[in-house]
Amino acid sequence: MMIVSDLPRKECTGCGLCATICPVGAICMEPDDEYGYLLPSVSKSCINCGKCVKVCPNIQKDKKLHKPLKIYAAVRKDKRKLMDSSSGGIFAAVAEKCVDQGGWYITGCKLDEQFKPVMCITNQKDELAKIYGSKYVQASMGLVYTEVNSKLQQGYRVLFSGTPCQVSAMRRYTNDASNLYTIEVICHGVTNEKMFLSYLDMLDRTSLKKFTFRDKSQGWSYNNCMEYTNGKSLKINHRLNSYMTYYLKGEIYRDSCYECNYAKELRGADITIGDFWGVAKKRPDLKSKIDMEKGVSCVLVNTEKGKQLFENSLIDFWPVDYEDVKEGNGPLNCPSSHTRKREFILRTWKKNLDWKDVHEYWRKSDYRFTYRVWSLVPVKLQHFIRVVLGKR
Repeated sequence: MMIVSDLPRKECTGCGLCATICPVGAICMEPDDEYGYLLPSVSKSCINCGKCVKVCPNIQKDKKLHKPLKIYAAVRKDKRKLMDSSSGGIFAAVAEKCVDQGGWYITGCKLDEQFKPVMCITNQKDELAKIYGSKYVQASMGLVYTEVNSKLQQGYRVLFSGTPCQVSAMRRYTNDASNLYTIEVICHGVTNEKMFLSYLDMLDRTSLKKFTFRDKSQGWSYNNCMEYTNGKSLKINHRLNSYMTYYLKGEIYRDSCYECNYAKELRGADITIGDFWGVAKKRPDLKSKIDMEKGVSCVLVNTEKGKQLFENSLIDFWPVDYEDVKEGNGPLNCPSSHTRKREFILRTWKKNLDWKDVHEYWRKSDYRFTYRVWSLVPVKLQHFIRVVLGKR
């Protein structure tokens, strides 16, 4: 009988549902020996019951995908709080509205005290802030499946946010419970914890107080910000950042990301959110209505449950066409791709598990002096140039 460890490496998303469903605890998710991506490891205690295969979202393809009901350009109404989010602050606005109503729990990814990405569940507003903002690394699902299911069975409503494959796995585990609501990000792909932490180690993780993948003080961008315990901070333009360079170019994702089943118009979550790149070009009429420098989201409302959630939140929104948003969001068209560099980058990192080796390679092959010049351009001028070029 087939077990999940028989699944080709390129197909496993690392969602960990098989480990949770195993009745004898024979499966655990472990970083693979090659490059550190999470994969199921099956012990000799396996009883060949086949449950792992029956629930695996990549073996049993998700047949409950939806064509979006409505598509919007959107930003949260609270412009001050908007600065805490990566783009238009939609998840934050929805999550806070749910918590304010009572009877809700929110699930999402945060960075823990060691800056490891972990999935958490909370109904406290002060904890919600840790979930806000993009995390360009895969989080282990851990115990979140059973924690979410427990809350659902107790009668609470749960808003689960994650990547499309995580959302599919959670829906499958909970049997699409009527009190489960889901938000997915438009996902390009994920790298792994070991790789991400080695990047932070290069920047002195032991002295780090806070890390932000996308720092809004540097504009609507992919620029990182490190805040240290000594009060100093380090802001890094993503073009001068080897980790973000290779992430955005698709060179360091897990194998399954290049075979993604969810990179298309049909969606598995109640709501899909992402950056509305190219909004100024596609919808110039919105320039006078939105402060685009602070970020704009595209929102795909896929179900009636999602419509209820979205429209009851403190969000300004304007209808747009699917064609308006898909051009600037590759994963709405097809899976991400990589070049021949990927294998060399991964092998370079594997030698010492040290991001410094990758960074050195980046400096020699992908660094450009023009990136340094661009990083010195004031944020407002950068935004103006991007709008003129149709990048916003």
